[in-house]
Amino acid sequence: MTSSKTQNPPFKAVRSPGLVAAERSVLVVVDVQEKLLGSILGGEQIVQRIDTMLAATKLMNVPLFGTEQYPERLGATVEPIQSKLGNIESKRMFSFRECFADLQAFWEGGRRTIVLCGIESHVCILQSAFDLLAGGWDVVVVIDAIGSRKMLDHQCALERMKQAGVKLLTSEMVMFEWCETSTHPNFKAISQLVKGS
Repeated sequence: MTSSKTQNPPFKAVRSPGLVAAERSVLVVVDVQEKLLGSILGGEQIVQRIDTMLAATKLMNVPLFGTEQYPERLGATVEPIQSKLGNIESKRMFSFRECFADLQAFWEGGRRTIVLCGIESHVCILQSAFDLLAGGWDVVVVIDAIGSRKMLDHQCALERMKQAGVKLLTSEMVMFEWCETSTHPNFKAISQLVKGS
């Protein structure tokens, strides 16, 4: 008679694929533009959190991508975000689906998680998230780094994205999941970013 030890495979200490890994991530900043930001609830805090996320991407070697919705009418991405992003693509769709070709190299390199922040929650963020899901991406939305003009629209967008399978995380959750361990060489720097955000 075999023992229960031989019947059951050994427990494996594996990291959950539900956690956000830096080596699989790309941070996408959506439409944080001059003429949009002024009417967004908590706009200044959103910019501050995105700026913190950008600092974390530098520490954790997470690539960046940014979009601007019809910049001729809505203006450029605001500082300090613009100068840190580098690659910013203009678009006319609310989703940034028309820019998906620019993500191909990330996909081929094994980066299959898109971390979204920006504005507006119920329009460009939601539509981008849904199109990314349809394309097979793992989609994370940073809920304290997105916003809308009206709270109801923002809350409805969060609920709808959650129902669709989008992962809703705070900026602190994302940064510590990127870091994973207190033995990471950038743990102290990430901790300082979190304290300052």
